[in-house]
Amino acid sequence: MAEPEPQPKPKQEPELRPGETLLAEWRPVLGIYIGRVVFIASIWMLIAGGLGGHFSELAHAPYFALAAFGLSLAHQVIAYEDGSEWLRRRGDLWRLTSERLIYENDRDAERAPVSVELVEIRRARAWMFWAVRVQFNDGQTTMLQFLPRARQVRDQIACALNALQETRGA
Repeated sequence: MAEPEPQPKPKQEPELRPGETLLAEWRPVLGIYIGRVVFIASIWMLIAGGLGGHFSELAHAPYFALAAFGLSLAHQVIAYEDGSEWLRRRGDLWRLTSERLIYENDRDAERAPVSVELVEIRRARAWMFWAVRVQFNDGQTTMLQFLPRARQVRDQIACALNALQETRGA
């Protein structure tokens, strides 16, 4: 008898405190991850192509550029374990509330769920096109990776920080 396919877990709403509201949710997107891998491999290709130009006349041939890109892509995925990075990050769920930034990932049971009070966040910055870097008051940072519209995510976090400061300052 065939095993039944596992059903996806129903989306659980976060436990919110009284008066706390959910402002936004973000999940990683495979296309952003692939874009990052291709971008970094392209940089490596340019470096390899530039170095190759000093050593061989073949550097000007189209197949040299294609080979350099392929090697760069393989280098990126193998040397930096980018393939396993997506497997680890694809289950991420970031939730922004009026008081906290919450991280959840069923595959990361050691660290998740984790919530950080917004008052502990110093700033959020978009990092290239694939991530948002959040810096905490104690100097530590975390990255919200492979999110679409990183600048919009940054702006939403900044708005929540500003709103919290205004309500606490009033």
